[in-house]
Amino acid sequence: MTPQTGPLDRVTFTVVVTDLGTVQRLLGIVTGRRHALTSFSAEQGPSGGWCVTLDCPVSGEDARLLHQRLERPPSVLTVTAVPALAGELPGPRAARSPSRTPQPAG
Repeated sequence: MTPQTGPLDRVTFTVVVTDLGTVQRLLGIVTGRRHALTSFSAEQGPSGGWCVTLDCPVSGEDARLLHQRLERPPSVLTVTAVPALAGELPGPRAARSPSRTPQPAG
């Protein structure tokens, strides 16, 4: 049995991506690393981008690592992590670069 490194908290990750293929890739990142996934939703925005919400029970260090992995795909615009319970977790992250900031439609 693997020793537990800390208490597990539920973390809600909200990821904004440009296309549906990246939504599928995010699911692969989470499930491929064998993270538990308690909730998943994806909604297409009016400008064609997608807002993905993932609830995962993870420890503080695993939350930081998962946060970094979710940022890797080039089609990811923003990643935020909000703890459902108290714990040391990464804070919200702004858009990775000004060139990837979503532009208002219109």
